[in-house]
Amino acid sequence: MKAFLTIAAVALSSVAAAEEMRFQCPDRYLTKIVELAEKPLGWRDTVATVRPELSLSGGGVVGGPPKLYPPAELHGNTITSQGGRAETRYPVGPEGESWAFCAYGRGGEIQLYRRVDGQGRRECIVKSSQPKPPDALKVEVVCR
Repeated sequence: MKAFLTIAAVALSSVAAAEEMRFQCPDRYLTKIVELAEKPLGWRDTVATVRPELSLSGGGVVGGPPKLYPPAELHGNTITSQGGRAETRYPVGPEGESWAFCAYGRGGEIQLYRRVDGQGRRECIVKSSQPKPPDALKVEVVCR
């Protein structure tokens, strides 16, 4: 009986762990050189030197697949914000309709998306921290 209870406890704890989806945004996103496809007649082009990598500038959760631009925004509630740290809670929509994202570049021009498996999950918490401005921003998404 004791062995059965131990096996049942292990099985239940593995099910509970499977309910949480967790990932961290990569610190940087590698890019290629920017080239202008065409320029208007009579104009010269100068492309500023573009860094070969863009730094993480933010993250969040949106509704709808990323191929829809702009994606439907889910409004989150910031629950804590102090000392370079913030936590924002977002509701999880129906299956396949919520996507977590990581944004790169000064204005978030490049975004990486990851579908949130809505089965059994009600919210995603986006945790961001940047202890000091020269340090890299860190963004973690936890959905449960």
